[in-house]
This record gives sequence, structure tokens and C-alpha cells, in this order.
Amino acid sequence: MALARHKAYLLEERDQPAAPKFQAVPSSEIDLPIGAALPRVTAGFAALSPFSMRNSLQNAYPFKQCTWWAAQRYYQLHDVLVPWANANAGGWVDRAQQFGWHVSSIPTVGSIIVLQSGVQGSSPVGHVGVVEQVKGNQITVSSMNWGSTPSQVTETNFHTGTGVAFISQ
Repeated sequence: MALARHKAYLLEERDQPAAPKFQAVPSSEIDLPIGAALPRVTAGFAALSPFSMRNSLQNAYPFKQCTWWAAQRYYQLHDVLVPWANANAGGWVDRAQQFGWHVSSIPTVGSIIVLQSGVQGSSPVGHVGVVEQVKGNQITVSSMNWGSTPSQVTETNFHTGTGVAFISQ
């Protein structure tokens, strides 16, 4: 009984406020001008939100891929660029370690989730997204190009476990 109460307390302690709502909007342009907008899909409805990024910064990942979105959203939340390039989603844990980033099995709002090949339905090259909310065992993640929604930003619920890591600077 005491163990069950302790476990419930740990889950409640993990609950975190949600990240600020999406502000990025994908564009086929590499340099995103200030004020660009990106459609976001939530419960089947698209919404436009403003995006702010310096014109001189570039996202090294292919537009409309999960890696592009994760790098873009992470920059939006933290004003930090993902410094590695040319890595499939499943390779982001190794690349993060090479660049001295923190890798953990514990989700935090604003961290990048990395799903290895085939984990929780990810593709053979893995999948990345950004943690938007942590509520108990439920991790709400924004990502692009997930499942049956290619080239769209969606919110999906994932859970911790084997083949799942969280990275942050």
C-alpha cells in the first residue's frame, strides 16, 4: 500500500505545465521570415499561429520531416538551434551525446523525444518530436509527419519505455 502511494506521488510530481502553444508554421523556404505562419492540426482542425525567427538562421533538416519540426519547435521554445545535421531521427540520441546535450529517460516539457526504429509505431528511421505536456504517464508530443498525417504538425500521446529518450541542451 505504501509503495502504491509513493508511486502515485511520483507520477503527480512529474506533471508539468504545458509548453506555450505552437507558434511555428512550416514553409518551403529555408529562411523563415519574421511573421511566417504554419498550419497546425489539432483534433482535425488547422490553425495559423505567428512564428518569430531571425532571418539569418536556417533549419538544416528537410522541410516537412519530423526532424525539421523538432529542430524548429525546439528553437522556438528555447532560442537554441539543434547543432547537428544529417541524422535520421533514430540517430539523435548519439548526436546529442556527441554535442554534449543531456539525454534522459525522464520527459520534461520542451525536451525532444526520440523514438527508435519501430518503437510505439515509429518508422524504420525512428521519430522525433517535442514534449508539449507531461501528465502522469501521458506525454503529449508535437511532431510532423507522424503516421497517417504526412507533412502536418500533430499532437500525439506517447509513453516512456525501451527505445524512448528525451534530449535537451
